[in-house]
Amino acid sequence: MENTPLDPAEQSRIRGFFEKVPFARLLGIKMESLTEGGCTLSLGMRADLRQRYGVMHGGVIATLVDTAAAYAIFPRVPAGKEITTVEFKVSFLSSIRDGGRAFAEARLLRLGRRIGVCACEVQDENGNPAASALVTYMVIDRPSRPAAEPEP
Repeated sequence: MENTPLDPAEQSRIRGFFEKVPFARLLGIKMESLTEGGCTLSLGMRADLRQRYGVMHGGVIATLVDTAAAYAIFPRVPAGKEITTVEFKVSFLSSIRDGGRAFAEARLLRLGRRIGVCACEVQDENGNPAASALVTYMVIDRPSRPAAEPEP
């Protein structure tokens, strides 16, 4: 499922939504690939993303995981619905260090009527495992929005 290409118009539409996410822009997250049920994001290590020991902060890695998983599931969410994170577990395996880059590869495991589950693996620029995660989303009705507010 995750390797099935998206229609180019759908890919462009979803990438457009991603590019408008303020927090992803603030952190500098880049979308590397997007398929039906899969998404890979990357983020370069820099001084303002460090924790006190000089490696990428776990909260930054967790954000990368949650964002990659959300965009892995996004193309499969039915019209009139949206998703919200209800739970995720991240196991940190090794550090992302200065000059490095983190790559989060998420894949949709299952999407039901109310619950979706994604797995996500984070690696450094050399392919070494940095984190492994499981993310659960709830599928909810899309709330009505004012006309000026864009749809996600």
